[in-house]
Amino acid sequence: MKEDLKLIQDRRSVITPFDPQRLIVQDDLGKILEAGRWTPTPHNMQNLEIMIVDDQKVLERQGEIRSPVSETFLRENSEQLSSSEEISVRIMSDFGDAPVQDEVKRALGIPARLRIVHGLRLGYPASPLAKGLRVRRDVEDFPYRNEYENKGFG
Repeated sequence: MKEDLKLIQDRRSVITPFDPQRLIVQDDLGKILEAGRWTPTPHNMQNLEIMIVDDQKVLERQGEIRSPVSETFLRENSEQLSSSEEISVRIMSDFGDAPVQDEVKRALGIPARLRIVHGLRLGYPASPLAKGLRVRRDVEDFPYRNEYENKGFG
């Protein structure tokens, strides 16, 4: 358990541009897909599909899709959004928004019966990552037990 927690704590979310010349090695992509294959699903239904988009023209078309940013998103993330607001908002746009979801599905040839639940960028940063402070909320700040009024886990 200790190694698993360290692995999670050392992970980084990169919101800077990726190096378009440095593609993910096929063997590494296979390992990522293998991890996805073991992702827990309700009742072990394994009801997930993974779409890999690595064609530059397709990526450019996806980058042209714009989504309105909800007031809720801005309110919940206003402290984290700073000079990188445009990048953060574009990356974190809500796939639940029907017009955006429909446009992405159409562009990628995803059947109408399927729903996009999550989008994830994979790549290598174009520039070195800054060694900055990583801020996390205190554990007491986000769990609720049984009902929303029961804040905490102890």
